[in-house]
Amino acid sequence: MVVGGVDGQVVQYRQQSRLDEKRKKAMDMHLSFIVDQTEKYSTWLTEGLAATASAVATATAVAPVKTSSSVTTAGAEKSSLDPDGRF
Repeated sequence: MVVGGVDGQVVQYRQQSRLDEKRKKAMDMHLSFIVDQTEKYSTWLTEGLAATASAVATATAVAPVKTSSSVTTAGAEKSSLDPDGRF
């Protein structure tokens, strides 16, 4: 009878080991998925922040000063506005 009890325990241990191995493999795959998603979202966030910072820097950069008129080769002034009053 002792032999049957030990065999049963060995079988139970092997089953539990297999279940634990499958559980660990599934958890590792899930962790890998979560890490990959986090890296992807971090990249998107970094790119978005960089684009936003670039746009803000471009918008706030000091533009060269333009005059409202320019001198032609003949010395007469020419307006930089078109006939409708736009630049």
